[in-house]
Amino acid sequence: MRTGERFGTEHLTNVLIGEDSDAILKFGHDRLPTFGVGKEYGKQEWRSIFRQLHGAGIVALDITGYGTWSVTEAGRRVLKGADQVTLRKDTLKPATRKNTRAAVNAAALAEGEAGDSALFEALRKRRSELAKAQGVAAYVVFADKTLIDMARRKPATPAEMSVVHGVGEAKLRQYGAVFLDVIRQHAA
Repeated sequence: MRTGERFGTEHLTNVLIGEDSDAILKFGHDRLPTFGVGKEYGKQEWRSIFRQLHGAGIVALDITGYGTWSVTEAGRRVLKGADQVTLRKDTLKPATRKNTRAAVNAAALAEGEAGDSALFEALRKRRSELAKAQGVAAYVVFADKTLIDMARRKPATPAEMSVVHGVGEAKLRQYGAVFLDVIRQHAA
């Protein structure tokens, strides 16, 4: 509200964490009493907070107004202390690269057919075993994106495996039969 309800998530997040951006300085938002009051959370956490507040009807997002946020009547009641809002704490924890990657993979698999997640995990397990035996990082064997594509396509032949994202001739020769076997076992 102190910014005039004319700004989007990134600008408001910068105000809350106390980051001096060109826009913050241009509009004098570095002089607001709320500038920097939310430093205990990072940008990801503030994005999560905005999503939760939106979901609870505390704030409204005007997509036609370039993604600006405004406080709703319910939000005004919270600000006055008449109502309370509770946020999920699990989303306020800083994301690790591993958790972020797992979330991206889960989202990608959710678009696939039923059973893809179990196959993906079986493929990941086999990739991990191969990588460990060879003393290399797992992505050297195949990237997650390749395993996701395998889980979606479920290739049954070397020819079908060759059209999977990230499977070239060398990888097909080196690992094709091994991963085709995992897919066959999973289908059985």
